[in-house]
Amino acid sequence: MPNIDNVLAHAIVPAMATYHSFRENFLRIVAVLGLIAILLLGAWGIIQLAFYLPTFFSNWGRAKETLSVTVPAQTTSDKGFNVSWKHAGKKDASYSYSVSYSCAKGLTFAAPVPTGAYQLVQCNTPFNYVGASSTMPVVPVLAAGTNQATTTLTVAATNLEDGTVAVRGTANTTVGASTTLATATSTTKPAATKPAASKPTSTYVPSGRTQNLYGYADLAVQVTQAPQAVSAGQRVSLQFVVTNIGTNVARSGWMFMASLPYNPTYNFPSGGQQALYPGDKIVYTLGYDAVRAYDYYGQAQATIQVDSNNIVPETSEANNITSVGYQVY
Repeated sequence: MPNIDNVLAHAIVPAMATYHSFRENFLRIVAVLGLIAILLLGAWGIIQLAFYLPTFFSNWGRAKETLSVTVPAQTTSDKGFNVSWKHAGKKDASYSYSVSYSCAKGLTFAAPVPTGAYQLVQCNTPFNYVGASSTMPVVPVLAAGTNQATTTLTVAATNLEDGTVAVRGTANTTVGASTTLATATSTTKPAATKPAASKPTSTYVPSGRTQNLYGYADLAVQVTQAPQAVSAGQRVSLQFVVTNIGTNVARSGWMFMASLPYNPTYNFPSGGQQALYPGDKIVYTLGYDAVRAYDYYGQAQATIQVDSNNIVPETSEANNITSVGYQVY
């Protein structure tokens, strides 16, 4: 009869060997799978790093960019001042700059255009018609009946390589009412003497139509009297008419800007004007002293622009500006 111990020994030993072999193979498989997972995870991490590393450094560098804006804390309506800014920490790239101002009741700003004239700009509308890179003259204009208004001026720097706004800067100013009518002068290269322009006279001509209103108003400006040639120092009488040729009332508060031929251009904002019903018109006569023109041909040009701040919803904006030229000798 076989020994039971020997029988058990012969049965257990092969089983144990098989178990150890299976365990070792299992651990090897787990180790290989773990190594593969680690390699795949590492490869994924390298790919992600390759994608986001440039952006990370770009954003890190951009965070250091600053743009500080300087404006007077207080100023007066119709008196020009400079908006100045300094862009620090910028990347080796080209930038463009735009200025805007927050809406404040009764306040509008006029900005320079390449011709030397000034154009009224709506609030929250970026502008930089002259491509200024560090400073820009502006003229605040308060509507009639507005004593004071506070606004925030914002300068934005746009990276021209990717079209994104790299950084913004802000500054606040409070505009008080002027004690005299509009005599806004440019803050760049001021004239040696103050231009002599008088308050324009005006005559209101009503049409009598105040009923059956529909559609939109339409303000149109036309010069009706101007000299052909004047001598330097002679008094110029410029007459122009603003007419509502639309079918609805042009509400009060609209204004005009007269850009007169001085060096630099002399800008004369009117302040808020009265409502005009369809067919109503106002005849304005503006007097000022002629100066010798500074262009090659001795040609001077006066420009009248009506409601460029879009107070009045209109059928057409094309007839809101007109110019007249004359010789100065």
